Amino acid sequence: AMHQVHEGHEHEHEGQSHLYGDPHIWFGPDEALAIASSLVDILVQSDALHAAQYQANLAVFASQLRLLDNELRAWFSAASEKKYLVYHDAYSYFEAHYGLTHVAQVTEQPDSKPGAKSLLELRKLILNGGAVCLFIEPQADRGIVSLLQENSELKIYQLDPMATDFEINATAYLAFLRDTADRFGE
Repeated sequence: AMHQVHEGHEHEHEGQSHLYGDPHIWFGPDEALAIASSLVDILVQSDALHAAQYQANLAVFASQLRLLDNELRAWFSAASEKKYLVYHDAYSYFEAHYGLTHVAQVTEQPDSKPGAKSLLELRKLILNGGAVCLFIEPQADRGIVSLLQENSELKIYQLDPMATDFEINATAYLAFLRDTADRFGE
């Protein structure tokens, strides 16, 4: 029932402003920069005294992000196209930005389980070489993952969409973005 709620809204947004109803906007470098800029505007309004510092920090973040982004774009465009699955569709901003496409997703919602029919279709896809790896989140259902992996060459890579493994500091977002790219590039 959760899914129904979102369905009508996807067409109200222009262009890619809210890809496929995916709320994980921080996976998009452009979106992350827009968030940072908005935060700086708010900080400057409420604390004008330190405005120059906030703007300087933003400028550093923006240039570091641009450098990393260019590096990752070049890297992804040179990498060979891998056929991969995602546990759920949480990476649309990252994928759209770097020109990646998943073959299929295991489940619509992270907390719902795929039905027997979907699992059979996924198994068939994997065994026929239609997918070589699967990206999962820490909360992915391990039973389903091992069922999909059974008697196949399927590799499992864990992603960390909530960045739980990162210490909060000035370069945390850059580290998170690079880490995500590393995991996609394996």
